[in-house]
Amino acid sequence: MVAGVILGTLTAPAGAQTTAARGKGKEGEVQSDPIKCWWKADRTAVRVGERFGLVLTCHVIEAGPITVVPVLNQLEPGALSITPFEVVSGARGEDMVAPPWRYVQFDYSVRLLSDGFFGQDVMIPGVTVTYNLQNAGGTQGRDQTYVLPSLPMRILSLVPKSASDIRDASGQMFASIASRRF
Repeated sequence: MVAGVILGTLTAPAGAQTTAARGKGKEGEVQSDPIKCWWKADRTAVRVGERFGLVLTCHVIEAGPITVVPVLNQLEPGALSITPFEVVSGARGEDMVAPPWRYVQFDYSVRLLSDGFFGQDVMIPGVTVTYNLQNAGGTQGRDQTYVLPSLPMRILSLVPKSASDIRDASGQMFASIASRRF
């Protein structure tokens, strides 16, 4: 569970105004988690070795005197470990700002290479995101962590029994290679 942050200049939604009226905050303030992240996969079931798209989106508060500063290098495609899945490639999208939130998004190409999961739901593991709160004066608080929830992925089939390894086949034919040389 992450600590809540009080935002001073926001118009509170109906549910939050009720909370403020019960003494949890002042009128016109909203209590919110400083960071929230979620996974979204382009499919809910895959075959062993099949690449699929996985998007990680986080929103962080950038409002008034408080800014959330996440450590994003731990989410880069080369650094992200989501065993038993393998991150094949990925890229960070451009940040989007919609006050009081800043949205950060990573797009990954992922696959499962283990053959022991046929017919099972395998969880894409939760990832820990480190962040700290920074005030308008530039003073940073202590490091805090947010644990991203896991995402289930159904594994449909195994590779053939006679396969000695799993390799990505090139989609290029000799003709396309020759046309590039020309």
